[in-house]
Amino acid sequence: MSTDNVNCPALERIIDFGYCQELQMATDDAIIWEGLEDVFNDTQKSVCKALKNRTNPALV
Repeated sequence: MSTDNVNCPALERIIDFGYCQELQMATDDAIIWEGLEDVFNDTQKSVCKALKNRTNPALV
């Protein structure tokens, strides 16, 4: 796995690092979900917010 892609436990798949950052911002209500391919449900938001390496998921 390159640093351009990261594992997203909330979506249970590999996603682009930039998209991961967008999902994090949407989870934090910094941007709106409209226009994103995926919209998290409450469980997925909780999973995302609980991740230790959330601010930089490329760091393992």
